[in-house]
Amino acid sequence: MEDETATGATASLWSLSTPRRILFGVLPLATGAAFLAFVLANVSLRLAVALLVVAAIATALFARRRLLPWQRRELARRARGGVLAGVAATAAYDVVRFGLVSLAHMSVTPFAAIGRFGELMIGSHASALARYTAGAIYHVANGVGFATEIVPGSVEVRW
Repeated sequence: MEDETATGATASLWSLSTPRRILFGVLPLATGAAFLAFVLANVSLRLAVALLVVAAIATALFARRRLLPWQRRELARRARGGVLAGVAATAAYDVVRFGLVSLAHMSVTPFAAIGRFGELMIGSHASALARYTAGAIYHVANGVGFATEIVPGSVEVRW
């Protein structure tokens, strides 16, 4: 059943075609794909992020228009859940990482990569605060993207 009043098991994103589920599943991975392009192909991280995020947004908007109204609502609901889960998971990851480094008296700086990501995004000429802010935005966007990636194909669990 693919009408606007679909509910329960029939109102599942599993009823989307496999290519659409894959499409909506991989779009949030744009920041991760940009990092791979940077590492593997020596592409500017700033350029790769800009191109892949714009392409992901444009593709999502185009593909979203082809969904039925109830599918758009369900996708939006799950995406909101993915964003909230991504923010929470990224924060938990950072707390655990900081805690482990502190408790184990490791010599690594747990958040040095964030400043480096910021430098790659906005350049070394920017202030340390600007670099760290840009890097933190990239870091959170990456975490949110990974969490949101599983949303379109996830099985609905009702408590």
